[in-house]
Amino acid sequence: MLRRHPSEDLFGVQICGPYPDTVARTVELVDNECSVDFIDINMGCPIDIVVNKGAGSSLLTKPMRIKSIVQAASTVTEKPLTVKVMLVLVQPFNF
Repeated sequence: MLRRHPSEDLFGVQICGPYPDTVARTVELVDNECSVDFIDINMGCPIDIVVNKGAGSSLLTKPMRIKSIVQAASTVTEKPLTVKVMLVLVQPFNF
């Protein structure tokens, strides 16, 4: 169960998933059943169990899937959507 604590002025929920239809259904459920100000789609999680299911940071290699997920999610809510990503440097750079 997701609940906003009375002390929270701003409350969001973070979700993740590999497929546009399941993410959209989750967004719709959260939007209809929870009092949230925004919904964040996690596309930055590097944890193996998430990545091996095609979610989290594994989506960063699939830009068209990212687009489809965001488009599907945005059709089922008017709440702001955010997307979490992580930038990982694979080789050292001199800044």
